[in-house]
Amino acid sequence: MLRPLLDRLEAGWTVDGLTFRGRRRRPGRFPEEENLDLYVEDGRTAHLLLYLKAYHGRPGRRPWVELFALRPEGILGGRPWTYFDSAQEAALLEALAGALGPGGDLFVEYGDDPETWDGLTRGVPAPFSRLGARMLAAGFTWFKDWYYPEGFMEGGEKLQGERPLDEAARARHLARIRAEAAAFRARCEAARAVHPAVERACRRARRWLEAGTPALDGAARLGVGRSSPGNGGEAPGTGRPETG
Repeated sequence: MLRPLLDRLEAGWTVDGLTFRGRRRRPGRFPEEENLDLYVEDGRTAHLLLYLKAYHGRPGRRPWVELFALRPEGILGGRPWTYFDSAQEAALLEALAGALGPGGDLFVEYGDDPETWDGLTRGVPAPFSRLGARMLAAGFTWFKDWYYPEGFMEGGEKLQGERPLDEAARARHLARIRAEAAAFRARCEAARAVHPAVERACRRARRWLEAGTPALDGAARLGVGRSSPGNGGEAPGTGRPETG
C-alpha cells in the first residue's frame, strides 16, 4: 500500500522537527509506476533529498521502491544536517518497509554513502553495512548488492532489501544472516588491522549476535498500512521460485 505513504509525503510528514515533502508527483513508465521528488524542509528552507520511484505492483508482480540520486547533506534549521544515521532516515526506511508489505523490495543507491560503499566493497555482509543495518532494523531480511560498472540506464550501485513473504521466509532469512554474522565475526577476530568501515561493521555484527534480536517490523510501529501476504514461495515481482 504505497499510495497512502506517497499521499502522506505529499501532504508533509514531520519527523524530529524536519518535514518530508513530496513534490512533482507524476506518472512513470507504466500505469503502476509513479515518481516523486522528496524534499526535507525546516519551515524556511527546502532541501532536495532524493528521487523516489514507486511501483505499486499488479497481479503476479509485487511492489518495489527505488531511492536514488541522494543529496545527503544540507543546511537546515540554520546548521549542517546529514541524512545518514538521522531520525529521518530511520523513519523513512521503516515507513517504506511497512508500505511495501510482505515480499516488497526497496532499492537504495549508495554511491554517495561513503560508509556503506567502503564496507560493501571490502566484503562486509550487506546486513551489517551502514545502510544494510538500517534496512535490517526496518524489517528487510533478504539483501542483494547491485553493482553496475557502467551505470547507464541501470543507475548507480544499489543495495536491495526485501521484506519476507511470511514467518517461514523470515526465519530462513534470519538464519542466513546469523550464519553470515558468525563467519564475519570470526574473520574480524582473526584480522590484525581492518578498514574503519569494516571495523564498525564488525561491531554491528557482534552486537546483533549478542542481542539475539531479529529484524524489527517497522509497519507495526508506524501508522502505515501493509499489503496482505502474497503467494508463498514466489520471488517478489517475478513469479519465479523465491531465492531468498
